[in-house]
Amino acid sequence: MISIIKQFWENNHTAKNKSILSGCKYNETIDFLKVQSFIKKGNKVLEIGVGLGYVTQGFYNDGLLVSALDISEIALSNVKKYCEKLFLIKDIESIPKDYFDLIICHNVIQHVPTDLLKKELFYCIRSLKDNGIFAMEFISTFENINDTWNENYKHSKNSLPNFYRSIDYMGGIIKECGGNYEMVVNNKCNIGKTKGCHIFHIKNNLNC
Repeated sequence: MISIIKQFWENNHTAKNKSILSGCKYNETIDFLKVQSFIKKGNKVLEIGVGLGYVTQGFYNDGLLVSALDISEIALSNVKKYCEKLFLIKDIESIPKDYFDLIICHNVIQHVPTDLLKKELFYCIRSLKDNGIFAMEFISTFENINDTWNENYKHSKNSLPNFYRSIDYMGGIIKECGGNYEMVVNNKCNIGKTKGCHIFHIKNNLNC
């Protein structure tokens, strides 16, 4: 499963496929995730899923110490000049504890299988400083579904399935992984299996 997902993103980064890769701009991402107060020179930030690198570069230009976590080696090589640390998913256990003031994850969670998501959340949450936050955007499904993850999905070389979780289910995963959270955005949409788009600000429960 992970190898299929990795190859999908490697292929799209090689092709610089702007229709697939996130091209979100820096300022709009900061505003969307409600993390303006953490944009301070010298603060340490981890970006999960770098897309086309616009946000990575924005952090760098604002004087933050940037690290990046991605499944794609090509993606990381594209933002290497802006980063002090680079982490592949396979090396996630090497992320240092109590290190980051800010972690952001935008347009990523819906592409991550639940078993891998739990691992990512555990190591990222424990890497937060006492006053640090993990700003995570995710798309929810209806409460009676909880999780649309299906190990037997049909894969196309041109697309990956979206994995939606209910708000309560996602909150449970966060607590299981050592975090406390506050919902700072709750946008409802009710389209198909999608219930809404939400942003959680997560703190390390061990530091609360």
